[in-house]
Amino acid sequence: MQERNPLAIKQARHRRGLTQRELARLVGCTRNTIIALEQGNGSDKMVTLVAMALKEDPAKFYSEKPSIPHGLQQLTPRQREFLAVVQDLSERDTGELLAYVKGFAEAAKKRL
Repeated sequence: MQERNPLAIKQARHRRGLTQRELARLVGCTRNTIIALEQGNGSDKMVTLVAMALKEDPAKFYSEKPSIPHGLQQLTPRQREFLAVVQDLSERDTGELLAYVKGFAEAAKKRL
């Protein structure tokens, strides 16, 4: 049985550089509808409309079984979501994010 992969919807939106509000305008729905889809709620018809707006195959938003890479099972859903978004960043954006995180970590160490 296929189940919806809401993270795939969010990743596709990020790849297109769209906000939830922008995607909602393209689809002709509300931002709350997009939020619901990205949380695993909403209708299959709406998933299809979103796929069309994103120029994606709707089948990409479904999976036989959600897969979590070995070693990441201990992460919270929010942490896994963050990693999925980071994977879609360009090399430049990834470098900038890493520099920011390192600076943040160094500042936190100094406060301790």
